[in-house]
Amino acid sequence: MRVAVLGGGLQGACVAMELAARGVGVDLFDARARCLTRASAQNEGKIHLGYVYANDTTLSTALTMVRGGLSFAPLLRRWLGEVIDSVPVSRPFNYVVHASSLLSADQVEDHLHACHGLALKELDGATADYFGSDPRVAPTRMDPRELGDLYHADAVSAVFRTSEIGIDPEALARLVRERLDGDRAIRCRLSTRVRGVERNGSGLDVEFENGAGPRRERYDQVVNALWDGRLAVDRTVGLEPPRPWLWRVKHYVRLRAPGANVPCSTIVLGAFGDVVVYGAQDLYLSWYPAGLRGVSTEIEPPGWPSASEGGFSKEVREQILRGLAAIVPAVARLRADADCASTKGGVIFAWGETDIDDPASGLHERHAIGTRSSEGYHSIDTGKLSPAVRPGGGRQSPRDGMTGGEEVTLGVPVHRGSEFVAETLRSIREQTHRDLRVIISVDGPDPESEEACRPFFEDARFCLVVQPENLGWARNISWLMDQVETPFWCYQQQDDLLDPRYLETLVEHARKAPEASIVYCDIETFGYWEATITQPSLTGTPFVRQLTQLIGRHPAVAFRGLTRLDAVRGARGVPTNEVECFSCDTAWVSAAARHGEHHRVPVSLYLKRYHTAGVHRWWSKWPDERRAQAWIVHCADLLEQAMAIDAGQAERRLLWAAAAERVVSDRACPGYLPAASLTRAGREDLLKSFLSYVRDERSVDLPGLLAARWRTIGRWARELSLPR
Repeated sequence: MRVAVLGGGLQGACVAMELAARGVGVDLFDARARCLTRASAQNEGKIHLGYVYANDTTLSTALTMVRGGLSFAPLLRRWLGEVIDSVPVSRPFNYVVHASSLLSADQVEDHLHACHGLALKELDGATADYFGSDPRVAPTRMDPRELGDLYHADAVSAVFRTSEIGIDPEALARLVRERLDGDRAIRCRLSTRVRGVERNGSGLDVEFENGAGPRRERYDQVVNALWDGRLAVDRTVGLEPPRPWLWRVKHYVRLRAPGANVPCSTIVLGAFGDVVVYGAQDLYLSWYPAGLRGVSTEIEPPGWPSASEGGFSKEVREQILRGLAAIVPAVARLRADADCASTKGGVIFAWGETDIDDPASGLHERHAIGTRSSEGYHSIDTGKLSPAVRPGGGRQSPRDGMTGGEEVTLGVPVHRGSEFVAETLRSIREQTHRDLRVIISVDGPDPESEEACRPFFEDARFCLVVQPENLGWARNISWLMDQVETPFWCYQQQDDLLDPRYLETLVEHARKAPEASIVYCDIETFGYWEATITQPSLTGTPFVRQLTQLIGRHPAVAFRGLTRLDAVRGARGVPTNEVECFSCDTAWVSAAARHGEHHRVPVSLYLKRYHTAGVHRWWSKWPDERRAQAWIVHCADLLEQAMAIDAGQAERRLLWAAAAERVVSDRACPGYLPAASLTRAGREDLLKSFLSYVRDERSVDLPGLLAARWRTIGRWARELSLPR
């Protein structure tokens, strides 16, 4: 049986995991480059016990939430194991009744105790698995003195302590993605937007689009667990929404404030907000009047801009902090620019026609959720986070990819880069492959470059480190490589640009070619030199790859490609040398070639800027003697990489001959060696200097590797590279 699960949020993830556990293979579709990146990760993480839905006097919503909250941890433990206990948990929530609440303090208190009674009935004497908190403990009213210590007494009418908690949804999302990496029964179809489902005989055709264009595939069963696209896809199979609905986009603040003494608070009942403290340092802050930025009744929500795209990140952050500080004094002591502070936003779906400040709004009820099914097609309305793991049927999950995921760490070394780096970072932010971590390393204090990078920190994928002292370009890139923990690495020069499809295209090829340690594309140059730089794939055995590198390759095109983690770690950073790291990028490419093939994707998606301040430009301006010495050192660098492979004596001798021939030839890098070095006498001098340099300055044991004395090794080099 073929099953498609549409939507890689927590709901779709749980459905996929449950089906896989029962031996059913699943294709999990998601429009993003990884699962659990939107609503499932963009919320306060509250594991509801029904307390916030006090305006549903039937307690139907409360019962739905209690059942979801009490089963949340046990079900996730079933699929994820004990690692679920590593997710940061919030302090228990205080329920703060605002002076302008839709309900009185007494009404809220009655509702809290009614919800507690529902929880006790559901538990039936058993101990709850509820992330270390005990929902059997009844809510209690805070005494006025304590209330006055924690809150502005004139802004609230009462505060109640509860055992309700939240978990960090971003941490949970990471765990689920890691769990799904190893499930062979689940195939994630990422960066794939589902357009509709059509009945076809006894099956269902899923229509979707990805980088390859529009496609369709047949399935026996389809589970629609989409969030913002669910209604539109339902309509393609004849399921119409049963009642009016609202889409809303709400922004919030995430920040890190170690040791912050802020009470975990939910302010009720109306258009107010939350303060959530996960562990001892991470906070979620929301204030509804400031964070709400859009409402829609269309079948699909519009493409609302993120806070950074809309240019209102700072405004929203300040308004949220100000709104909460008027109720929770400790919030006023948090800095708006605290470490890792970011403004994020998520789309909310709910049945109703008016907003939550209306007492009659349908948004105060969330009990009419679950699954609607029709002949093999199942549409799931999650409602909230905690019911997502137990709707009304199976549960399931997401993600797969090349080798343990498709997340890319993109490293940007910056040195006096204020003129171009913002343009470069914009091209990174616009990548269609969204599963991305961007680390910017400023090489020594550089306020201008730091300021140019600052606007991009609103995107949580971007972070910046300023090195305490100048490392130089090679060591700075090596430092960035040392930070890589994702399946893939990409180097991004501070002044170059990427086509939006760059990473998506390379990742797509890597997914199909596990033998490739690097996937790269052609380079289009602009500036004072305009051309297309291409380089054939580097394939074959490790010996063949090293021989090919030595004989005729110099431009480090693959250096700017997508590199697998094992090759990054195996290459062990960019090898440096004593001539200002001349062509060390090419030596690194040779090092990476020891760990797999290098595959060319024949499209120009990398845009390299040539300008007068570029490092490579100065290499070509060196005096003749320095250029000749730099070339000797470079050839020795490549020789060392070649000799590091597992090879026989005959193969090593061929590699030595190729290295010697490279020294005296302009085949690999036409125009670099001075004309005087290419005469007969000049070549003899080059080779003699190379032999002396390798023997006296380098650690490679050629006599041992080649089973010959230095005199014989020199003779071979002269006979093969300087034929009479």
